[in-house]
Amino acid sequence: MEALGLAVIVILISLGMFFMISLSNSAEKMHKDFSDAQTIKNLLTSMKRTTLPSCRNLELGEIIANCAENGGRWTDIVQKGSELCTQGGYSLKTCYFANQTIAYMLNKTIEVQELNYQFKVYEYDSGGVNEKTQANWIISLKDKTGQGCPIGVTDKITATQPIPLGHANILMSLSVCN
Repeated sequence: MEALGLAVIVILISLGMFFMISLSNSAEKMHKDFSDAQTIKNLLTSMKRTTLPSCRNLELGEIIANCAENGGRWTDIVQKGSELCTQGGYSLKTCYFANQTIAYMLNKTIEVQELNYQFKVYEYDSGGVNEKTQANWIISLKDKTGQGCPIGVTDKITATQPIPLGHANILMSLSVCN
């Protein structure tokens, strides 16, 4: 009888330890996910506020807004009779310059960690434009594999950053997955 009692106690202690370890791992994962989400959000905020000397010291968010004001067409934006972005004596289209700048930033931050990602800039109005519709994307970049974050991936973190525009908002969205 004593042996049965000891066996029950050992089983209860084992179950208690199992639940403690399970909850501990769950809390660690939740903390890591929160930390990763904050890191991605901060990256988007930093990208938006990055000053671009090649574009009259405008911020990247302003260049994206100028690109979007032309319906996402990759045309030259003229301000007071001259182009906003120049490099090596040549004028650059703002959509092209924003695309190249964002690709460079993501390459130096996300790709060096060998993570898959998808970055999008799209117009969002009160009607809630479906960001999954490619026709609404102003800028779209994926990791070097070209896969981005495939549909159905559960280990994915997404953050967005708004860019105000007169008639609507532009959203920068970054999804990172393992």
